[in-house]
Amino acid sequence: MTILKSVMIGLVLSASLSAQQELDRVLVRFGNDMVTQLDVRQARMLKLFAGVADSDQAYVDALVNRRLMLADLRRASVAEPAPDAVEAKYRDWQARVGPGATDLLEQAGMTDAELRGWLRDDLRLQTYLSERFGGRDAEIDSWLSVLRQRAGLK
Repeated sequence: MTILKSVMIGLVLSASLSAQQELDRVLVRFGNDMVTQLDVRQARMLKLFAGVADSDQAYVDALVNRRLMLADLRRASVAEPAPDAVEAKYRDWQARVGPGATDLLEQAGMTDAELRGWLRDDLRLQTYLSERFGGRDAEIDSWLSVLRQRAGLK
């Protein structure tokens, strides 16, 4: 009887394992960070990047670059943006996304506070890039290249 029980338990376990679905997939690892398929889905749903091509790879690159820049930004002294600047950026986001922005946030799995934190970081990055590079895109691209090399990325 114990052999029959073992076989039954094995069948139940193998059936449940084969019915599992992939919840998320790591697309790229760098340093102590990673970008997952859910990160890409969320950024795309919420239109968190303006001017990014509508492909997974473009979003992966944008997410990696953003995280590398934010990590570098932590070493610099950049003032926090004013609350009214964050609110203005939030209203711009709502206008870009359109009606149902709150529902979309919920569907994407992001809270209002997390979105405001994202937008605050966007403003901090804009300030940093403006102060450090003064709008010289070639220098920003060169800096990003160095950050990506340090992280072991192309």
